[in-house]
Amino acid sequence: MYSSSVPCPMCEAAAYWAGIERMYHGSDIADRGAPQLRRC
Repeated sequence: MYSSSVPCPMCEAAAYWAGIERMYHGSDIADRGAPQLRRC
């Protein structure tokens, strides 16, 4: 699965239960500046 950013915990769990073995993301939380809660 490809994503523009790190998925939120709920989306990450849904991908796990869907059987998705690998996830690739374009940016990390640190790339977005100040720490924030990840949203769906």
